[in-house]
Amino acid sequence: MKILLIILIFIIGTKLSSQNLVYNGNMEEYYLCPFAYGQLNFAKGWYGFNGDGGSCEYFNACDSLVPNVSAPKNGFGFQYPRSGNAYHGFAVYSKVAIAQEYSMTLLKKNLKQDYDYSVIMYVSLANPWDYAIKEIGFYCSIDTVTVDELMKDTINPSFINTDSTLEDTLNWIKISGVFKARGGEKYLTIGNFFINRPFTFKKVNNVGNEASYYYIDDVALYPINAPIATAQCTKDTLICQGNGIAIGKTQIEHQYKSEYEHFWYQVGKEQDTLSIEQFPVFYPDTTTSYVLKLTDFKYDVTYDTVIISVVNCKQPTSLKAYPNPTNDVVNFGFDSPIPKGLQIELFNILGQKIKSLNYLQDYQYNTVQLNLSTLATGLYFYRVVIDGEQKFDGKIIKI
Repeated sequence: MKILLIILIFIIGTKLSSQNLVYNGNMEEYYLCPFAYGQLNFAKGWYGFNGDGGSCEYFNACDSLVPNVSAPKNGFGFQYPRSGNAYHGFAVYSKVAIAQEYSMTLLKKNLKQDYDYSVIMYVSLANPWDYAIKEIGFYCSIDTVTVDELMKDTINPSFINTDSTLEDTLNWIKISGVFKARGGEKYLTIGNFFINRPFTFKKVNNVGNEASYYYIDDVALYPINAPIATAQCTKDTLICQGNGIAIGKTQIEHQYKSEYEHFWYQVGKEQDTLSIEQFPVFYPDTTTSYVLKLTDFKYDVTYDTVIISVVNCKQPTSLKAYPNPTNDVVNFGFDSPIPKGLQIELFNILGQKIKSLNYLQDYQYNTVQLNLSTLATGLYFYRVVIDGEQKFDGKIIKI
């Protein structure tokens, strides 16, 4: 045990600037792929023990050739990881024997006296097992928990689930709460701490496995006032073809950035990750909808979407004036969006300027109008000027 704790201290000591004080709470980091039961210590930062023999399991999809400890299917049931590829599991009750098992980890920092902390984990009852219980909980302690403490029922958990019996085998059930630290706690233990005290259990199956076994994933413990960032993109934007644009807007304090995961992809193409940067720059050729999937330090996921419209911003090279002849409005249609500095001048047959209109740049449209309804019938000449330079000219017949 001492050797293991020294290893944990070395690992955790390199990650002190953290909001989630549980190292590897989603079980994704490991020393070795599990190949047998009782190998929770293969997951970095974790180990298991129990009050009567036995141990906790580590399930990981890293090696499908070892089905008993793989995911989603394994020797205890079937469940997809809530996040990533791994989770762990333990027994919390048996009708025929004492069978409580516990998982433990060394926290990244000692807890501060009288500070409030939030704890979260997700559990799922393995199927097929006959019993479900209610009182799975957390215990934060200064020293490692001993078998003697467990058997004597001298432990008062920091938080236990009291909402309802945990009997869902299809979905992950969130267990969460808040507790006040006594100060100096550095170990987190998870399990059923009521060995010789009454607790709630319920028979939910009748397949002969007269015990209760749970999968555990995404464990987090953090100060109640920890800032939590959510996915944020910039507003929908229009850009010129060939230009780049940064579309990330999520603000995360520098020391906590490593606890967040950014995944950018196009709508409908989640498997094709475009970037994992906080503020990526994209150069779309056509109008594109981007999605940011942000996983925070407690393994919750938020999404945001932004549409980047792409237009050809080059100056027009062709023009069509229609209808011509006209008795009212003439449309000036360009082969690119309305450019900056657009001006249309209208002249009578004597060459006198009788109308001059300026138009605002607009990348969403490529047509402007000139109203001739107040003019007399006859022949008129127009000139199109862009940024002070004549680009097009022609004639219009008013009828």
